[in-house]
Amino acid sequence: NPSWMIDAYAQNKSENTLSPKAALGWQITPDSRVFTSISSGYRPGGFSLQPRSSGDKNGYSAEKSLNGELGWRTRLADNMVDLSGALYWIETDDIQLYTGTPGSQVLRNLGEAQSRGLELQLAFYPTDDLTLNLGGTFGKSSFKSGNQDIEGNTLPYAPKTTLVAGIDYVLPQAWFNGAVSLSSNARYTSSVFFDEKNTLSQAGYTLVDLAIQYQANPHLSMRLFSNNVTDQDYKTYSFAMPNASAALSNYGVGREVGLNIKLEW
Repeated sequence: NPSWMIDAYAQNKSENTLSPKAALGWQITPDSRVFTSISSGYRPGGFSLQPRSSGDKNGYSAEKSLNGELGWRTRLADNMVDLSGALYWIETDDIQLYTGTPGSQVLRNLGEAQSRGLELQLAFYPTDDLTLNLGGTFGKSSFKSGNQDIEGNTLPYAPKTTLVAGIDYVLPQAWFNGAVSLSSNARYTSSVFFDEKNTLSQAGYTLVDLAIQYQANPHLSMRLFSNNVTDQDYKTYSFAMPNASAALSNYGVGREVGLNIKLEW
């Protein structure tokens, strides 16, 4: 066995939990509503299948969180605009994250973490055939305390900013039977880290998708699409191997073109 593996051992762990949630909403006007909620989260503890140290024999503890949200939704301009948003916060104790290199990763508790942010969504309906969508999340997720000098570091896979923009348009039915719709969506993701030490990262990137759909009748529809039209390169995961000159990475799917045909009866 590799030197980092621990001899066979037997352990057990038993946990009980209660995860309450409370929510309150207020319909200010027929077109405006505010709401708030607070809830607790829980991920059970356990044991790593391949412990790397004697401490791993004791397993990892349950991850617990306290989550809060304050949001609103309103309709404006004679129902042409739908605007919603929410402020959120999350406090996490004993956060569970995989650490180590592939093939020898273990799940461990890495301390306390917190997340704060704002989510916004806007839908605009200038005509019955056209819909414009905008959305964004702006936040910060970081370690409050933890092992391996990670206090203050950004949580893995937690971008500070994500933006989404989309257009959906239904063509007028003047010279053909059925319905044809066009859609385009763009998604921006700011830089992310892949490890708790914040040494492996992916810079911000944008993905663009296009699609055209034809609904011939209630039973038959066809959709021609292209995802990641610009063939943007982006990493979904990176890891550093011992004695390797550079980090190894997995990449997301490049440009994809396809046709979906749906038949219902």
